[in-house]
Amino acid sequence: MLIYIKWGWVLISILIGFLASMLGWRYRKVKGKRLVVLGMKEAGKTRFYRFLQNKPYVEEETEVDNYEEFYYNKNNGETVLIKKGIDIGGSEDYVKPYYERMIAENDILIYCFDISRYLIDTAYMKQVNYRFEFISRKYKELEKDKYNFVKLATHIDKTPNPKEAVKKFDSMIEKKEYKTDFKRNLFPVDVTNKQEMQKIVDKIF
Repeated sequence: MLIYIKWGWVLISILIGFLASMLGWRYRKVKGKRLVVLGMKEAGKTRFYRFLQNKPYVEEETEVDNYEEFYYNKNNGETVLIKKGIDIGGSEDYVKPYYERMIAENDILIYCFDISRYLIDTAYMKQVNYRFEFISRKYKELEKDKYNFVKLATHIDKTPNPKEAVKKFDSMIEKKEYKTDFKRNLFPVDVTNKQEMQKIVDKIF
């Protein structure tokens, strides 16, 4: 009887996994301690760091700032250790000097882009896609865990209708070869809303 119960749970687990993949559920918690946040200018990168560190955010343009090791406390009482690292600005000037090395050296990568601007600014959209493709390609070359590459579609609160904004984003990348990779672990978020940020970050970690 116990053997039948055991195999029953195994089959149920396989079925759930199959259904999840068919339904497009692609969220999974990241694993690791070394974090890097990359992305576009004014997309919420430094604000994300400050939230994790439980520090106030000051509006200023980031260049290259070092941060020390810290702990992030989750709602469920767990703590996540984040090793010391570098917070770099979103200027295109930082892509070639920093991106490749930072992708290689870190376990977890958060990629931030302003979805409200992505939907209306063609030049911005192309730059977001270019950086995403670069990071995604490096992840494959280095055989890094694709689920540790998280995307934050920030400033969703600036769109007239967040649900429609997400649908429009989906349609804009529908014919891209990398659409599945882009949508995996993608989180639309209002980075100024602490409660919403807490929920998203707890999902990620």
